[in-house]
Amino acid sequence: MRQNGLYEQKRRWQRIFLFFFLLFLTGVLIPGGCASEGKKSQSGKKGDPRDPSAQVLQTEASGEVTYGNDLVVLDASHTADGYVMICYNGSNEKVKIQVTSPDGTEYTYPVTVVGDYAVYPLPGGNGSYKVTLLESVSVEDNLYAVSFTQDLDVQMNLPRFCIRIIM
Repeated sequence: MRQNGLYEQKRRWQRIFLFFFLLFLTGVLIPGGCASEGKKSQSGKKGDPRDPSAQVLQTEASGEVTYGNDLVVLDASHTADGYVMICYNGSNEKVKIQVTSPDGTEYTYPVTVVGDYAVYPLPGGNGSYKVTLLESVSVEDNLYAVSFTQDLDVQMNLPRFCIRIIM
């Protein structure tokens, strides 16, 4: 019976300790939160140097810098913004665009738009890119022929981690 009383007393002290510990954590975490003093992190009102309003950037094929042949037009007017626009005018049903970044990484995209411009990202930052148009010569064997290629020297306006293009 005496051990049962000690056990209950120990449990009571544990509960009291837990109560005050949780009370302490609540008092420390809730008033401070994640915002620093004098600033509101998400509201954009008090001391926030960022503009929280959404800014939607639109891609465009302005035609200032173009390359191409009778099958394709490559608009490289906005390489500084991290993208190129390509208009495929051929009749092949299976066409791909391959973008080789400055570090040699090859990014291959299917061409899904014919007769109109589509946007393709330049994901490797500043440097020399190679843009290649590949047309299928054998669907069964998955063989492609190079129909157009263009080297581009790219100097972007934005840091690499800021470039995000929605396709």
